[in-house]
This record gives sequence, C-alpha cells and structure tokens, in this order.
Amino acid sequence: MFFMKKAFLYTLAALFVIIVIPLVSLFAAFFYVESKFNNIKPISRVHETETYKGTSYHNVVFLHQVNTLKRAKIKENTFKGFEFDIMVLDDGKIIVAHDDIKKKFGYWTNLEDIFSALESPDDNLFWMDLKSDLSEDNINEILALADKFNIPRANFFFEIGGGAGEETAKKLKKQSLLLIYQVPHEMDKDGGDPAKREAVNNEMQRIIDEYEPFALAGSIGKYHYLKTYFPNMKKAIHYSTTKRPSAKKLFMERKMLKDPKVELYMIDEYTYLPF
Repeated sequence: MFFMKKAFLYTLAALFVIIVIPLVSLFAAFFYVESKFNNIKPISRVHETETYKGTSYHNVVFLHQVNTLKRAKIKENTFKGFEFDIMVLDDGKIIVAHDDIKKKFGYWTNLEDIFSALESPDDNLFWMDLKSDLSEDNINEILALADKFNIPRANFFFEIGGGAGEETAKKLKKQSLLLIYQVPHEMDKDGGDPAKREAVNNEMQRIIDEYEPFALAGSIGKYHYLKTYFPNMKKAIHYSTTKRPSAKKLFMERKMLKDPKVELYMIDEYTYLPF
C-alpha cells in the first residue's frame, strides 16, 4: 500500500509538471502579450502619409540572410521572399554578405550568381538589407541585373536606417525604388517621457515626409509600438527566433499577422553552416 501511495504521488507530480506548468506558462505569455499591446497609450502620433498604391504583399514570408548560393537553391521552393545583406567593398564591388564573411569562411557571393542559381528569380521578392551606402553606379548595377533576369523593380525593397544612410535613400528615391526605413532603437525607449517621444516622432516625421518609405521596419518586439504610433503605415517585421521555444513570440506573431498593414514578414531559419 505504501508503494502504491508513493507511486500515485509521483504520478500527480509528473502530471503537474507536464500539464499544469505549461498551461500556466501559456496563460502568462498570453496575458503578457495582450497587456503589452493594450497598455501602450500614444503620447503623440506622427502624421502618416501612405503614398504607395501598388501591389499588396501581405502574407508573403521572407527568409532571413539568404547570402549563399546553396541556401538560395534549397529554399527557393519554400519561400517567395529572400533577404540579402548587401555590402560594398572599398573597390566598389557589391557583395552579398552580412559581415566580412571572406575572413570567416573564405568566400562571399554576389547578386548575379544568386539570381543565376534560382529557377525563376523574376517570381521572387527581395528584401535588400543595405549594410553599406550605395553609389549611383551601385544602384544602376543592381537595376541592370534586375533587367537581365527580368525581375520587376517592384520586387525589390531597399532597407535603410541601419548600414545605409540618407544619401543612399535620396539616390534610391530618385530612381523611384521602394524604401523600407528601419525605425531607430529609441522607438520603444521613451519610458513615457513626452519630450523623448516628441524627439523620436519629430525625426520619424522628417523621414516619412522626405523619403516616403514603402514601409517602416522593426523587430517583432517593436511591432506594438509601430502599430500604436503608425497604425496606417505599412510595416516590415522581422521575427527573430530564440533557441528555446517562446510562447510570447508565438502569441505576438498570431496577433501581428492579423494586421493588414504588416506587408513584409521575415523569419529566421539559422544553421551553423554558411548556407
């Protein structure tokens, strides 16, 4: 009888660990996400101007860091959208690499080789994360490649605000190319301070008025701020994964994807290999 009672207690403890704790964790994650979205009260909003009236790209999923030929080939049938990290070397050569990958792996690749490796590059969309500023010659080189592979210009989205600055934005706008503006890190750091919020909003207002970006970009953690302060503007969201499962991100993703203003959505699918 003693052993039966002990086994029963062990079973209850196991059920508690297997069922109750995960349920409590899910409830806590759900409550956190709902309160996070609902408790942000805008101190002041930016005057939004949505200028792009073309094709909607809602629900197109982009794959993060498609910076090698092998990765592009393997993922072509799984993802319609690819994100490239674009760098310019000192000699003006455009490469596809997140950082100095040549030192790490002994090579890098270029756009022409990736486009050549794809079966139908004209069917794909390309999120160009600019890690360097582009010259007019660089931009013309990219457009010449687009023409060579019959890729419409509307299939390219050039992200500025990280590695590339406003001089590049001016050149891209002059060519009527679609810009994605990466919101500043201070976007969600106002701490409820009206002065800080006003400073961030004034800078965002200037960017929106001057460059008329197709979308505002940010991580999924900044989405609730983007939705609060720019409810009518298109958004480009990067869903960064974690090594452990994250119920909070799962609930945030489900809530975010209901928003028709989330036009571009990018996910990670990392490996330890360079592809």
